[in-house]
Amino acid sequence: MSLPAKLLIAAPMSLLALSLATPADAFFSKSGHKHRAHVLPDNFTLRKKNATLTLHGKAKTEYADSHYPVFLNKNYPDEYNYFKTTLDLSSNFAWGRKKFGYNAVDASLVLRHKSYWGEAGRTNITDENQTKVCDSLMKAHSHESSKPVVWIKEAWLSTTLNAWGDLRTKNKQTIKAGFFPFKIGRGISLGDSYGTAYKFLAIYSKNNDFSPAGILFSGTILKDRLDYDFYYGLLENKSTTVEQTFNHKKANHIGRNDPWSGSGRDNEVFAGQLHYKHDLGKRGNVVANPYIMYNRALDQKIEFDADSKSELGTMGVGFEYSRNRLEVGGEIAHNFGQELLYKIDRNIVQLESKDGIVKEVYSHLLDSNSATAVRTDSLIASVAATEATAATVGGYTATNRVRPGHQNKYRGMMFVLDGTYKFEKRNVAASVCCGYASGDANPRLSETDKDYHGFVGLNEFYTGKRVPSVIILDARTLNRPLTFSGAAGTVLSQKPGMNDNSFTDIIFFGKGSVWYPKFWSDKQLCIASNSLTFWKDHKAPKVIVATDGTVSTST
Repeated sequence: MSLPAKLLIAAPMSLLALSLATPADAFFSKSGHKHRAHVLPDNFTLRKKNATLTLHGKAKTEYADSHYPVFLNKNYPDEYNYFKTTLDLSSNFAWGRKKFGYNAVDASLVLRHKSYWGEAGRTNITDENQTKVCDSLMKAHSHESSKPVVWIKEAWLSTTLNAWGDLRTKNKQTIKAGFFPFKIGRGISLGDSYGTAYKFLAIYSKNNDFSPAGILFSGTILKDRLDYDFYYGLLENKSTTVEQTFNHKKANHIGRNDPWSGSGRDNEVFAGQLHYKHDLGKRGNVVANPYIMYNRALDQKIEFDADSKSELGTMGVGFEYSRNRLEVGGEIAHNFGQELLYKIDRNIVQLESKDGIVKEVYSHLLDSNSATAVRTDSLIASVAATEATAATVGGYTATNRVRPGHQNKYRGMMFVLDGTYKFEKRNVAASVCCGYASGDANPRLSETDKDYHGFVGLNEFYTGKRVPSVIILDARTLNRPLTFSGAAGTVLSQKPGMNDNSFTDIIFFGKGSVWYPKFWSDKQLCIASNSLTFWKDHKAPKVIVATDGTVSTST
């Protein structure tokens, strides 16, 4: 259980993180092993016969103060600060331990509240929606709640099949269903942060601070040697109402016979992993964790609703090795699959002021004065698929109107490696780490078939294992200039480009240490210090920000 405060300080040339914590997983004993001595009770438990109900709560308050974290330029107001509070209340129910020797049934409910002080609605934003005025498509918008909100973060039920099937084997097999977190490996290829993804790829990217619905089969194949997990998660279901299936979302798809979305256009993830443990005796212990993941995301949005789909796969393997006071671990993974963008007509009707009068105009048709063409009855059919490929329509010039169909093949890869050595006599643990995730240019810059080499993780929020990163990978406030798209003279606030803060396009090395003072050992106080250095993998143009907010780029 951590103390309710964390201080984050960011400077242009250096990053400093100071944390003070009392970890519940323990501290060093004289023998060098971890234990849980003198831990104050943090759960409230009720027991009756075969049933147990446990209540638990935790709260965390953070303060962040950042200076020049985005553009590293003191001449621009590139700074912010805030307080943030996170509160979790959880209840867990278990049944069957006295009868079977293990829990035949487990259930959990977790309630969460998260808010920024003075801006409670920032964590409770509705989905973006587009509205129409006559035939004009308006800009997508969302809304914030004005009050602090509590929501369900987890709600699941798990049962052990051995109890219901009266199986006498010691290898337990369980099934879990509901809303629960799940990850493979270290959570880089598939993590448990539902909704964190790439906004410029055809992958679900809503920010959801709760767990997705899913089913998990897990169990033991060889006792104390080999375990397995098979997971299915439903991230999006777009067939729950007739309005979702019988609509005109695909009316601008060129070459399509009908405009309907249709049914079965879901976003699903399938994953499987093994945990193999091998005791090497005096030479230590090894754990291997091979896995594979496949995400099928249909009817995703790049420019318009349902204009693309993604089929992302990842194969990888992780390992852990321990011997006496030494621990070493790592993971490596590679993407496969592709993102498909359909051939579409970009031309839509929108509102624009002309000579002081608001008129309906076409977004991608220009008149003889190179101005947007005013919508007229004779041009009502200009969005028809039969005319979408024409260079001119009704005497008007079509500019950048057709997006050609093309695909981007996922070819990214990543690896991480870290280790810890414990100095028992001094109650100190020293760690080192390194990592790499491939990067690439924004795939939207070229509308042609190509390989995309940036590593793509689904629901990823990896912050490090033995050497955690407080600012770059945890707070993720320092934007990497991955794919700046603004031209020279562009006002920054109008076209900020596309910054990607996920575990991609990054190389890092780091070291850290943890000290458990002897005089504080009974209260489990530790003092930790980490230092990490980061580089980009893919070369990007340098962004130069002027004091008036305009930008230019150089190589």
